[in-house]
Amino acid sequence: RALLEHLCRRGARRIALVTSDAVMSYTVDVECTFRHWCDAHRLDPVIVRVRDFTERSGFAAAQQLFSTTTPPDAIYATYDRLAYGTLLAAQARGVRVPEQLLLVSTATESEGANRMRPSLTVLNLYPELIGQRATELLVDLVEGREPPERQIIVPTRVVPRASTRRTQRAAK
Repeated sequence: RALLEHLCRRGARRIALVTSDAVMSYTVDVECTFRHWCDAHRLDPVIVRVRDFTERSGFAAAQQLFSTTTPPDAIYATYDRLAYGTLLAAQARGVRVPEQLLLVSTATESEGANRMRPSLTVLNLYPELIGQRATELLVDLVEGREPPERQIIVPTRVVPRASTRRTQRAAK
């Protein structure tokens, strides 16, 4: 939701989701949240599913979206490699990021996202913290202790970068 709200605040009105067709809790949760968010904002959910997490798949998905009669003005790619491919497709089509297309992804605070041009706005999931908390739970279970919590929510943070840094004029 945080990434979708971030896009909305920056003027996006036609947001598409590029995600994997793999059945994993992460992609299922993202797609479910995307659909609910679109319903709450009275938007038609536009979703393109790809077979793998490669730049090539992101490129093909973005080309498909750019070929529609009403192409998106923002794309949320669930994996950073899909976002890289989306950016390459935008550049190949002459679609300027962020002036014509806002682009976000869920990733870590990776150097790759920061080195992209423009740099990629991401949702940092703090994988190190997730790993630490999972290890603590596992140790409790292995040592026969009941974990204090069975479900732990790890905070996330939107890291705004150039791929969503529109001027007010460009957003109109």
